[in-house]
Amino acid sequence: MMKKYSIIKFLMVLSLVFSIQSCRDLNDLEFPEAKDPGSLAWQATTHMKISPTEGKETFVWLTNIITLEQYWGNDTVELNFEMDSSIPTENFSKIDFYLTVEEKDGYNSTPPYNTEGKLLRTITDLPENANFVLQISGNKVYEMFKSDFINPRQQAPLLDGDLFEIHWIITNKDGTFLNSQDYIQGEYRFGFSTLHKDKKPPSWEGTFNYEWTYVSDGGLQWGGVKVGDTGQIEIVETTEALELNKEFDVSHLLFNYNYGGDGKIFLNYTTGETYVEGGSEEKWTISNVDGNTLEIAWTYKYSAEYDEYGTVRLTRTDGEDWPENFHSPSAFPWGGKFDYEWIAATDDAINYGGIQIGDTGETNISDGASEGLYNVDHLIFGYKYGGAGTLTYDAVSGLTSVQGSEEEKWIISNVTATTLDISWEYEWSASYNEYGTVRLTRKDGKVWPENINTD
Repeated sequence: MMKKYSIIKFLMVLSLVFSIQSCRDLNDLEFPEAKDPGSLAWQATTHMKISPTEGKETFVWLTNIITLEQYWGNDTVELNFEMDSSIPTENFSKIDFYLTVEEKDGYNSTPPYNTEGKLLRTITDLPENANFVLQISGNKVYEMFKSDFINPRQQAPLLDGDLFEIHWIITNKDGTFLNSQDYIQGEYRFGFSTLHKDKKPPSWEGTFNYEWTYVSDGGLQWGGVKVGDTGQIEIVETTEALELNKEFDVSHLLFNYNYGGDGKIFLNYTTGETYVEGGSEEKWTISNVDGNTLEIAWTYKYSAEYDEYGTVRLTRTDGEDWPENFHSPSAFPWGGKFDYEWIAATDDAINYGGIQIGDTGETNISDGASEGLYNVDHLIFGYKYGGAGTLTYDAVSGLTSVQGSEEEKWIISNVTATTLDISWEYEWSASYNEYGTVRLTRKDGKVWPENINTD
């Protein structure tokens, strides 16, 4: 048989012409004729066609250009093999796949070259049609050759320019075999490499699809939108790519609602905190970040006065996922108007308080003098006693407490997406057995934080 080539770089260049640059079928390239295998007829008529899966042609290692975090962009090379032979597949006992590596300016980059490589995988159960997929893990490759590599690899297991070549030995059950290294045609080997790339992480820049998932009654009346309406919005970054504090221009902060308008989005990329500014005091509350979608509940300066609230689901169109840390600052949940219903009360509360189970009403909780502080119009929800007071909320812990002139207290329970229960007491509760519970329902399309509590 033909003398084996001992210069891996030459072979790799031939192979890489196919796999990385030209993407042409190796059968179209001009190579010297294979040596006549003589009496080994099945070797002469056994060929392997190899095609990489799109997106998995080579190892890719990424560096986030903002945070400098490094990670795999593609950690698995996937090769599709189609074997064609004049003899049935059942005549073959196994195929051994071997991998060689050339490290740029390091291992195996100068003579004497190691062209034998190391055993990567053995396949003994070939499918009848002789078509199969071979997956090559970058981490496994590193483990195979880590004692051979010369260049430091503390940051990345594989370095830019690492070249790999896969070849194989097909063994017949009669003991004869075909060693692909005995041939120089491209179909007898396949090469791939490692690429290091800079990655600009996903942010608010781009074109996004939106769908209205909630519109309040006032929104339906005044906004010209309804649940199910869809559209597209363009957001343009106005800061340099490497800056951590980013700004974006957006054509409409309320997603083409009749009111509101254009404005700016501000993002701290490190924390994911996002807020908006516009001419109509628009605000966003971000929730349900899930893959390529997230939800934005909005308000503007007339929301409370005219019951105008809405929520849209925003979907990326660039194939990326939203960063999981994207959120609105503080996400305080208490400002606005809420519906309440009395769901429990002691007999004495009914007798003294002027309420009945099933009574309903609306309470107004407005922003106070500082962040996390609110004014409540009635801490016992229209009960004859008690009165106005203040509410304090901690966004981190969810802890909520109230203060009033009659020692009102709340106990929050049964928190769902849009409702929670508040059991109350006040200074005369113990003396006169006055206790009750109301169910508070959001009207703004937002959800209660799961950790909201009064413990």
